[in-house]
Amino acid sequence: MSYWVFDHIEVDDYLAFDKPKRDVVTFATAIGWQKLPYFITAWSDEPEASIRAA
Repeated sequence: MSYWVFDHIEVDDYLAFDKPKRDVVTFATAIGWQKLPYFITAWSDEPEASIRAA
């Protein structure tokens, strides 16, 4: 069975209130969980091609 932890990727991801989230990802991957990355953007009119790019 696989376990996953969300790995929140944000442009400005190094603020104090983000540290607990980063710590959870660090600890979970240390015990074998896999990261499930996702990205949040504030760009409301982002082109569809840019959203689907990997």
